[in-house]
Amino acid sequence: MEQTLVDLMSARRCLSDFTSASNVEQRKNAHNYIESFKQSSPHLLEIGFHLASSNETYDLRHFGLQLITHSIKFKWNEMNVDTKVEIKNKLMYLIGFMSQPDVPKYFQNYLCLSLIELMKREWPQNWPTLLKELYEVSTKSPFQLSLVILIIKYISEELVLNDDSKLPGQRRKDISQYLNANMEELYNYMITNLNLTYDALNEDMATTKSGSK
Repeated sequence: MEQTLVDLMSARRCLSDFTSASNVEQRKNAHNYIESFKQSSPHLLEIGFHLASSNETYDLRHFGLQLITHSIKFKWNEMNVDTKVEIKNKLMYLIGFMSQPDVPKYFQNYLCLSLIELMKREWPQNWPTLLKELYEVSTKSPFQLSLVILIIKYISEELVLNDDSKLPGQRRKDISQYLNANMEELYNYMITNLNLTYDALNEDMATTKSGSK
């Protein structure tokens, strides 16, 4: 698997390097290699999570998330229960323990959307504790809170309002009913954290003004 990882990273760098004059044939070969890997490799998830949680560039880490999301979208029905649980746990770990202050927005967005793809298939019927898990994660730091708020935003956009999500009608109905049943809890969570954020912002501004005198 180690050589496969090296080859994948090389192919991804080839496709992502717009500064060099990589020839068309090289880029075509790199693209074909990645697509073949996505379709046939048994190491798709293993390498995806390795890259996503690594210290590599965010382009390569984003590529890792793409491999994970591809697995969820196209290989979900082939997975056993243990693999599905492992994906849940590892995605929640990424969300809960990412603490770098310089995480680019595109990576944050894609990480949250990867979880949304998982929710389309598992929530709430096979993952009734998800909201409580997200609430707990959001207490770790302001960064984790911002990720959870983003996930809640995407729940509305991708699972309820998006007519192009290709979500089966019954799944959309189940999710909407669950959200309606928990709307008061969600509302209170959002209001509480908006107030906390507002107070923290005012405190930071006051400290800044005091220090500048």
